[in-house]
Amino acid sequence: SIDAEVHSSELTDSYDKFVIPRTWLSRPSWYCINGEVLYYTKDGKADKIIESELKSKNGKILYNGAEGKIWLGPVIWSKPKWCN
Repeated sequence: SIDAEVHSSELTDSYDKFVIPRTWLSRPSWYCINGEVLYYTKDGKADKIIESELKSKNGKILYNGAEGKIWLGPVIWSKPKWCN
């Protein structure tokens, strides 16, 4: 992340149906967030799943360019059981 207050991570596809966090790339507690988050999508398999989920949950495209899209939307991954 560029800023200490901004956390980033990667979501990957699972069984071509939903996305899961790659917890080994970042702190697991970051996946316990509530509210809206930003997503950056391109044209990969996981990106298509993410975009479909965001569309169905009223996510908003903030930027749409040749290099990808930036979305604002709700958490679309299943939170770990230990999240409060």
